[in-house]
Amino acid sequence: MMLIVCPEALDAGELHADLAQTARAPASRLPYLLAKLKAPRVLERLEQTAQRARAEQWPYEQFLEALLEAEVFARDASGARQRIRHAGFPARKTLEDFDWQAQPAPSGRSSPTSPISGGSRSTQPESTVPPSPAAGPAEGRGRQSVSVRVARRRRAR
Repeated sequence: MMLIVCPEALDAGELHADLAQTARAPASRLPYLLAKLKAPRVLERLEQTAQRARAEQWPYEQFLEALLEAEVFARDASGARQRIRHAGFPARKTLEDFDWQAQPAPSGRSSPTSPISGGSRSTQPESTVPPSPAAGPAEGRGRQSVSVRVARRRRAR
């Protein structure tokens, strides 16, 4: 362990006492240091991971990677939970909860990619929307312009 000390801050006796305390109990400062780093999951898994690393003779890098990996995964999961909570969704829903049977099929047929139809994609398009007559060869064929024309046609019906 490397200790950097300003010479004016400590006299020789205080420095020696600090070094002796650090040498005696290196793990006793870990809870404090990990709390300062805001890494509580590292502290939770420290003893268990250290025992495994000693038994399997891991290199230092592998030991550190195992500890930090748990912290990173926990932070990612926590961040995702917070983003969902702050989004203000009325209820948490997943695809597993979705009722595919209750969805109406478009035009009285099942969707080409829905589980009801077996999930196979049809080679026949359900409907085609021709480009607008005013559009030139490269204009009016993008996804946005097609969706705008489809919406206008539906409103006109």
